Amino acid sequence: MPAHVDDDKEPKGIEVLDAAMEVTEEPTGKGIGWTSQIGGLNHRQALFVSHYLEHGNGTKAATDAGYSHADVHASRLLRNAKVRSAIQHQRNALMVKTQKKGDVVIERLWREAENMENSEAVRVRALELLGKVHGIYEAEKKEISVFGGSFLADLDLSDIEEVDLLQESPVESIGYEGDV
Repeated sequence: MPAHVDDDKEPKGIEVLDAAMEVTEEPTGKGIGWTSQIGGLNHRQALFVSHYLEHGNGTKAATDAGYSHADVHASRLLRNAKVRSAIQHQRNALMVKTQKKGDVVIERLWREAENMENSEAVRVRALELLGKVHGIYEAEKKEISVFGGSFLADLDLSDIEEVDLLQESPVESIGYEGDV
């Protein structure tokens, strides 16, 4: 049974993770794989949810699920409360799964860093990776400058007289009238 969440308050952070971990649904016997575990949806709706989670494009998901007039069906399905609930449930489950994988990786890195049987290089590398995971090191930033146009030295000024270069040309207004 999902954790109770007040209608007035959106679940956030750890509440979402806890609620997703508590949800266990019985398979309905219909559908393929996890799609048979989405209660209240028919097979095509479950396929729509699956494809929508892959790429986030409703029209493409409706096409992949076998709907004709995919744009109309995508809009209708994304307004359907059961479909929206299934999408949110699967996102929460994926978030929990990803978090658990991350925790496993961090735990293994800690073991590598603390294992004195490992070489110093292995332990230092494990600590570096842990530092990156925890945001201790700022990512290296490189400034890339792109020059659009040519350099002044490359300009052909042979047919322009020096007097013309020294004269100011009038600047047109860009929407302001009167004093600025």
